[in-house]
Formats: sequence, C-alpha cells, structure tokens
Amino acid sequence: MGISAGPLAFYFNSVRDQKLKKILYSGLIFFCLMLLQCSDGSDHKPDAKPEAVKTKSSSRSKTLSKDMAEIKSACDCSEYAIATLDNALALRSEYQDVNEYEKDSAAVKKMDEILVKWHALQKHCLLNYGTQLFVETECNQPQVIADKRKALKALGIKT
Repeated sequence: MGISAGPLAFYFNSVRDQKLKKILYSGLIFFCLMLLQCSDGSDHKPDAKPEAVKTKSSSRSKTLSKDMAEIKSACDCSEYAIATLDNALALRSEYQDVNEYEKDSAAVKKMDEILVKWHALQKHCLLNYGTQLFVETECNQPQVIADKRKALKALGIKT
C-alpha cells in the first residue's frame, strides 16, 4: 500500500504557508521601516494629538503617553492622525510661503512639537495596529492621511 496523500499534502501546505508568512512579515516590516525612516533628512520630530501642542518640554513625555493611552484601535489612530495633520496644515497655511513661515520662530517651534507628536503617533499605531492601518474602512482613512501629508510636503513641511 502507498503513503496516504493526507499527511504529505498537509506538510507541503504548511511549508508553503510558512514561506508565505515569512514573505508577508518581511514585507510588512520593510514597509513600516520605510514609513518611519522616510523623513528626507529633516530634523523635524513626531506628533500625536493637536490639543496637547502647548505643553512644556518637561511635561511633553507625560502628555504623549496620555495621548497614546487614549488610542484603542486603528480607527482612533486614523482620527488622531487626521486631527494632527489638520493642525499642522492650519499652522502652515497662516503663512504665504516657506520663508515667511520660517521667520516666525514661535510657529516653527510649534510645528516641531506637532511633528514630534506625529512621529510618536506613527510609531505607536504601526507597532500596535500594523496592517489594520492600511485597510480603508469607514473610520480608518489611510488615503486621507496620505493626501494631507502630500499637502504638507507641498507647503515645505516634511512629515
């Protein structure tokens, strides 16, 4: 009698599945690293939620932790990301051009705080919600976030 096809089929399927998982995980890790590291060499730092922008440096860490603790889903990440990017767009839109914006040191400092939160939000959300962030849903809008980032880049702000 011959060998049953059942165990062999299971073995080959599991090997194929393991290879597929490795490829998918490698791709996801690569993509996440690209998102976190594509800053065009700027010294701008990350941002999270707009309401906490007016904090002092000593309390910044506590505020960021508090903001991150409020994020419980990919939808929360999307909501915070859109609000943060809207805050950055509103600040930059107050100025006609980059030179005028850069002359206002208070605005540059405030934008730096927003960007610090933005990057903290990106890191927190990618580590906790990963691939969920790339699935368009009613409450999660990655394309809206991408469009806002493009608008900021066009205004000379690197996110």
